[in-house]
Amino acid sequence: MSTPPDRGLPAYVLSGLVLGLLAGVVLALVLGWSVGLAIGFGMAGGIAVGAVLWLVVRPDKRRR
Repeated sequence: MSTPPDRGLPAYVLSGLVLGLLAGVVLALVLGWSVGLAIGFGMAGGIAVGAVLWLVVRPDKRRR
């Protein structure tokens, strides 16, 4: 199930996923939410942010 390291979309999504996980845990602790719910929202948000970052950064690299 492991994929080779990639500089494209997977790297951004993975970093977004990790940040989302951390943010989800912090939110769960601060707001007293269920940890699973907060982590789920954090992961979804992290993946979305990672994908958007990739879409924004990629065209700049292609132009060069």
